[in-house]
Amino acid sequence: MARHLELAGDDEAAAIAHAVAGSHARALSAALEAVSHFEAAIALGHPDAAGLQETIGDLHTLRGAYGAALASYAAAAAYGEAAAAGRLEQKLGGVHERRGEWELAERRYEDALALGADEAIVQCDRSRVAWRRGELAQARALGFEALRLAERSGATAAAAQANNILGLLGCGRDYLRRSLDLAGELADPGIRIAALNNLARDHAAAGELARAQELLREALEQCAAEGDLHHESALRNNLADVLHRAGSRDQAMAELKLAVTGFAAIGAEDELRYPGIWDLAEW
Repeated sequence: MARHLELAGDDEAAAIAHAVAGSHARALSAALEAVSHFEAAIALGHPDAAGLQETIGDLHTLRGAYGAALASYAAAAAYGEAAAAGRLEQKLGGVHERRGEWELAERRYEDALALGADEAIVQCDRSRVAWRRGELAQARALGFEALRLAERSGATAAAAQANNILGLLGCGRDYLRRSLDLAGELADPGIRIAALNNLARDHAAAGELARAQELLREALEQCAAEGDLHHESALRNNLADVLHRAGSRDQAMAELKLAVTGFAAIGAEDELRYPGIWDLAEW
């Protein structure tokens, strides 16, 4: 439809049709097709170009095309929509964090707070970055602050993320279980995937390898459906470790090969190397 409308000279209708096609492609995890349709919609004058640019950035992030994601978020921010400024700054921080650029991520998160981003969610992000920088006390302080903010406002997503962070920081398995329960109420599978992964690692550390495998396979199934290549690679790497410890060496090697292939595709982005990409195990 979009192509026929475009050929007929009806750019306005064609732009809307391209956006609809992009949404359908995204729902099917066809990220590149979705990006192509969204870009066509923008070129034809779609009225929500800023929103489409942000969506393109989200898709590039899931693909592990982090340079392209940064460019798309910057393009979305260039439209100057005040309501989106903090959220976009936070997403820019998230891309830097995935690359292992902790200082850049922290600066973006601080700017996001100043621009009005959701404080509880951003404090979760800052807690995770502090932990990655080896600042455990600061990480826990930010994590508990995020949880207080989330519970005070009744924000389920923020509470799920805060509980996940506190579980990640070694505050106890109950936080991870609570995160998993809360995440079940959310449409976005991202927090649930993180909680499943972290809970699996907690079980593995306790020697409960069968349960760890179950949790990791569930996380992998959801992650593959979402199309998040980086997190899928990390999950496969974690599963390979658990399988190896359980004596399933052939299965472990198969998962490891898939993990390395995924990490390599992301780690060589734009002919640059981001060693932090390979270090991802928990988030």
